[in-house]
Amino acid sequence: VGIDDISVDCHTVVGVSDEKQDLKKQIVLDTSTLLSDPDSLTGFPDCDIVLPLTVIEELDSAKSRVDAQGAAARKVIRYLEKSRLEAGGDLQKKVNIGKNSTLRIEINGYKSQSVLSMGLSLERNDNRIIATALAIASLGQDVCLVSVDVNMRVKAAALGLTASDWQTLAITSPRVHGWHSVQSTQNIIDTLYSQGRVGLPQDCPASINEFVVLQAGSSSALCVHKG
Repeated sequence: VGIDDISVDCHTVVGVSDEKQDLKKQIVLDTSTLLSDPDSLTGFPDCDIVLPLTVIEELDSAKSRVDAQGAAARKVIRYLEKSRLEAGGDLQKKVNIGKNSTLRIEINGYKSQSVLSMGLSLERNDNRIIATALAIASLGQDVCLVSVDVNMRVKAAALGLTASDWQTLAITSPRVHGWHSVQSTQNIIDTLYSQGRVGLPQDCPASINEFVVLQAGSSSALCVHKG
């Protein structure tokens, strides 16, 4: 186990994917939701999951972080890559992800005038995500923007969108988050910091490349299970 080193036009623009309009609820997920729980991506049965391209860019920025959010970003990215390959290399069109749900990446949709009229800059990623959700809603779709960021939800609601914390809509089920907490000793933690690696207990539940938080009283250490 080693320590992980690890110009937008002012006018209204609607360019969302031109697939046939669907009657399913459109769930637009923001980055904060995916970083707080990567399994939220598959937590909405009978819905179309939409990820604005801005979310993909933010996940890419977060993937190198040596913390729980970095681990979550990498898990989501791995899932998206797997889904992309299974779909033939493109996630712009809907792909089935089980539970009668689909997933796609939205790369074109902005409803910029509504956002700008509220004095919100499209230089901010949150506002771009909201603008994409507004573009989908403008086509008559039933849209819900899901975010764990309360300020994001407040802004979205002010612009007429339905906005929810993800836990409000998601199915509650046990999830593996990609990291595990393991009780240890101060001596083992000191050894990890001094030598860069240490053996884990045989009953450690972590799989290869998952994060492990070793805890001993008030001390802790984050490491990666390397096998």
